Amino acid sequence: MRKIYIKFPFLVTIYLISHFIPLYIPLIKTVWYITLLSSFLLIISILTIKKLFGNFFDKYRDSLNFLIEILILFCFLSFGAFQGDSTIHPQYNSKSLFSYQFEEEISVEGVIIDKKIKKDKTDFIVEVKKIYKNQLDDIIEIGLEGKITLFLSWESNLDIGDSVIFRGELNPPSTAQNYGEFDYRGYLKTIEVSHIVFLKNSFQIEKISNNLSFIKKLKLNIVKFLEKNLSKYDKNGIFKAVLLGEKSSMDSQFKERLIDGGMIHLFTISGFHIAIFYLMLYRFFLFLLRLNINIVRKISIKKSAILLSLIVILGYVWLLDFQIAAFRAFLMLMIFGVDRVFERDSSFINKLCFSAFIILLLMPDSAFSVGFYLSFSAVLGIYYAQNI
Repeated sequence: MRKIYIKFPFLVTIYLISHFIPLYIPLIKTVWYITLLSSFLLIISILTIKKLFGNFFDKYRDSLNFLIEILILFCFLSFGAFQGDSTIHPQYNSKSLFSYQFEEEISVEGVIIDKKIKKDKTDFIVEVKKIYKNQLDDIIEIGLEGKITLFLSWESNLDIGDSVIFRGELNPPSTAQNYGEFDYRGYLKTIEVSHIVFLKNSFQIEKISNNLSFIKKLKLNIVKFLEKNLSKYDKNGIFKAVLLGEKSSMDSQFKERLIDGGMIHLFTISGFHIAIFYLMLYRFFLFLLRLNINIVRKISIKKSAILLSLIVILGYVWLLDFQIAAFRAFLMLMIFGVDRVFERDSSFINKLCFSAFIILLLMPDSAFSVGFYLSFSAVLGIYYAQNI
């Protein structure tokens, strides 16, 4: 068995840290892309040479293996920096809304991807498709990519998936004025929102159509069904907060008491909720499978219960829009579950690092989210506390 010089947890750590390199080394994105591509091609070349001329290079095997690991390290570093640059400097993308400032009212066409109702007001997040700008008595169509937070001063019946066109002023979000103050612009940047728009009259916005895909319609209908049935027995919005992570329906006074008592975290979707739900599902499927003696004889009911539970948990995390805490918990459960199904036993740290790597790979802006670090720090702390 060959010696491994660079461990996987170290690679993931470098991958995470490299997201912040563009903050201090302002290189163009192409540099990171070329570094990534060059390192990858060198790895392929070395592996090909080893395969073709293995006997000749046999005495240099350890050196070549070490070189490959160094190149893999450069791949992780350059790819992380590439992702970080895209997150930190979206304004460098000529098609991004972040690169534009608008001084007058413009017309925007887009699709509603999120909705919140708060005390006779409606907030939307709109994914922009087109922008129409007046110039010298002509209307110019500009193809831009990005998201806008849209605030309506009335309770609208528009819904997720609706294609809309509206006219208003696109303003940059406010920034933190004092040290330690909440940075609203920074928060919106993490969800790729570049501008905010306030509309006071309903004639400023018009619904064009609803082009929601079947999968998204299914998800929306499931969430609406749960919300409708929960609201019958959930006057304070507790069940809705615990099951769907939606705290907008919670009674404001009850919510303040929870904050004062330091218990608000119990009503936020976390790894704890996912773990409890998984254990309940596992016991439930184990009970169902044991009812049929033929199934018990043919398959391993414990392994089957694990797989069925993971499938249901994946659907639940999908309903939650893959929130970091929930997605991290699912990945950890999936890795542990796969280990048990295939009777493998990998390191806990490797499992944790693999979860972090997948999250950063799919959601690179997580590197700049406090919740990401708190989530993994909590799991790591519990693990080491158990071994003291």
